[in-house]
Amino acid sequence: MKKAIGYIRVSTIKQKDKGTSLEAQQAKMQAWADYNDFDLQVINGGGKSAKGKISDRKLAEQAIGQAIEQKAALVVYSLSRITRSTKEAICLCERLEAAGCDLISLSENIDTTTAAGKMVFRMMAVMAEFERDVISERTAEALKHLKANGKRVGTIPYGRMLHSEATAKDKMLAPCPKELKMIDDMKQKREGGMTLRQIRTWLKEMNVKNRKGNTTWRLDTISELTRR
Repeated sequence: MKKAIGYIRVSTIKQKDKGTSLEAQQAKMQAWADYNDFDLQVINGGGKSAKGKISDRKLAEQAIGQAIEQKAALVVYSLSRITRSTKEAICLCERLEAAGCDLISLSENIDTTTAAGKMVFRMMAVMAEFERDVISERTAEALKHLKANGKRVGTIPYGRMLHSEATAKDKMLAPCPKELKMIDDMKQKREGGMTLRQIRTWLKEMNVKNRKGNTTWRLDTISELTRR
């Protein structure tokens, strides 16, 4: 008989007697196991919160570990009982698949023991990847727009400073005369034949501090400044 490891959990202690109780979850899992001819072992996660990654939740990780060790299917009432996001669910499925195991979520009708179940999960993976790409694209455009309008993005670049009239909501940047003069000096030395390492030594001797507040300059930073 095929093996299955079930994991049941409610979000809080109070929910043990409300909504989908632990007993109800286990009953549904047992019905699935009986119908599909699986030998089911259930791990009870109780009423603990699902905060944190799977690896941070001992009983959930125990269920996953046993499924992998026994080459068994992992059964949950809902993906939300064991994962916090689609991305985490996909990582879990990939982890199980690599070990030759399957994932069954009764609420979402995901059953990777079947071709249809695998198709549904792969569609979820595609949508999750699409969502990540869209967020990344929007973030890049937003940062580009801020830079084009002279606003601060992350660390203030050497040669710039917060505008004297800048507010928490409108962090405009302004030129920093002292640092711009230092950049000009670096450029002149570079044009005069100095190597990047020689300029770094000179900066240290002049006690010129970088954005981290020390005199240990990175060569790529010096190179970028002298080409700006």
